[in-house]
Amino acid sequence: MFNEESDRSLVYLWNLPHNVYPLTVPLLALKDYSLYVLKGLSTSTGGISESIIKFSLQELGNYLGRISSENRNDLMSNLL
Repeated sequence: MFNEESDRSLVYLWNLPHNVYPLTVPLLALKDYSLYVLKGLSTSTGGISESIIKFSLQELGNYLGRISSENRNDLMSNLL
């Protein structure tokens, strides 16, 4: 169960793009969530805040590079 201190850090975590995208981008590997996460990332890359644009593009690029270097064609075709 959460205590008051961990609740504060959880809320704080979700307000920071550099913390959110590393947690959400790996969900692209899950077929049931990949479409929704990809839609969210696409929206984020056109976002108002420079930090949102920066971190969403950075994490998406990292993910694509990682699955490409690992020859995970199944994950790549799932995104396409």
